[in-house]
Amino acid sequence: MTKKLLWVLLGIVAAVVAVVFAIGAPITFGMTREYPEPEQPDPAIAQGIEEQLEQQPGVAQVTVVVERECIDRCKGWRPHYQATVDLVPSTTAEQVQQIVATHDASSAERLPSEFTDRGGPAVTLRFDDQHSLEVRAADHSGFSTAMAQAFVDTVVLTTARAAYVASDDAAAAFELSTRLEVATCADLDGAAQTSVPVITGAATTAGIPSVEVQFSCPRAYGTVAVAAGTPYQPGWSVFATQMVDFRETYIGEPGDDGIVQDFTAYAYESETHLDVEVNSGRTLPDEGHAQLQAIVDQMAAAGVLNPTISITQF
Repeated sequence: MTKKLLWVLLGIVAAVVAVVFAIGAPITFGMTREYPEPEQPDPAIAQGIEEQLEQQPGVAQVTVVVERECIDRCKGWRPHYQATVDLVPSTTAEQVQQIVATHDASSAERLPSEFTDRGGPAVTLRFDDQHSLEVRAADHSGFSTAMAQAFVDTVVLTTARAAYVASDDAAAAFELSTRLEVATCADLDGAAQTSVPVITGAATTAGIPSVEVQFSCPRAYGTVAVAAGTPYQPGWSVFATQMVDFRETYIGEPGDDGIVQDFTAYAYESETHLDVEVNSGRTLPDEGHAQLQAIVDQMAAAGVLNPTISITQF
């Protein structure tokens, strides 16, 4: 091969490589491109809200987050706002209501429009991690001193959650709940005796019809509704033990193909449903139905609101 021909071939190869690189470079860049994070709001917005809230009586500490979150690999963004107010142990109902009102006024004054277009921002008040109140509604004016007092009254419980919330298509509602976790089902009556009168008394103060009580002991768990003003009535340990017996009979140990797939209790709109999921192709015998009815009867005797049986094929 002559030197002239060699140089011609090398020139062709170089040209091809240049073309491939020119085409491939944008493709590689497009595959590895990272979209820039959206511009964040002025940090002074959050700081200003925090300062106004921290001046309120009853407040121990305030944390406000105002930012834009990246979504879809930062191709878009959405506004994010959260205010958390830690209260001192002596905070009163009137102070709670004033904190909520101050939060509304300060956030309305300072927040950019994209953070308020979908309704007023939420604020969570808490005495500690186990006792919290969430206020999340477009209009907080319906949050009353009585509701605040009900929240304050529940602090004597081991755990308590209160919420004043509204969905897009519903009016704001006030909710109260507590959780009973015990080492054995035999201990459930003792926990209920301490907690049920407090939470149902708070419901009476708030003017709401019922509360939710979550319970948990080995192999028995769920949530039940209890009417406002209901005193403690014995029998919680009995229906929990009955639930354990039902599970052991029809679900069996993990990995067994029992008749029942899952079994729990849940509260929905002032009703308590004993929810049973039966495995496909299986049938719960008459004895099983009788056990469920006995549990429902015992729940009613213990003060549980409107217990019913819900059986579905899984």
